[in-house]
Amino acid sequence: MYLREVIIEGYRCFKKASFTFQDGFNAVVGRNNTGKTSLFNAIRHALGSSANRGEPLWLAEEDFYFDAAAGKRSDKIQIELKFAGLNEDDLARFFEILDYNPAYPLGSIGRIVFEASWPEAKPRADTKRWGGASTGDRAAVPSEVLAQIPVTFLPALRDDEAALTPGNKSR
Repeated sequence: MYLREVIIEGYRCFKKASFTFQDGFNAVVGRNNTGKTSLFNAIRHALGSSANRGEPLWLAEEDFYFDAAAGKRSDKIQIELKFAGLNEDDLARFFEILDYNPAYPLGSIGRIVFEASWPEAKPRADTKRWGGASTGDRAAVPSEVLAQIPVTFLPALRDDEAALTPGNKSR
């Protein structure tokens, strides 16, 4: 199983954006302040704390996309993750997030959607997370399912030579 697509709407610098990944190794490269870290933090929000074994990630009002032309923040954040390449074990293990393809079961995808809004006069965002088919019920994704998604986040390499040199703090 691998993360095939990320669709982000209303999060940080992304009014609406879509990213496609391939099975295997993928690299995200770009200039500073183009949204690379925002992309990975969006994925972390969508997966929730059960899948993030690192520091907790909290939404702030500044995480909602700011439309300079309109002079206001987005009403909501929506982040959708689509997983492909599921094998028979994955079909059973991730049943709660499955968008099942009865004609070709191994062509089914795993789908998680995270949505957040910031109600007026509230100190924090309201969030929802559901999975499965894009039509029908919005069944919440159990934390046990999220905990089974293998995820490793590494911070940005600011000095690649120093960070990758063998030693005590090497990545």
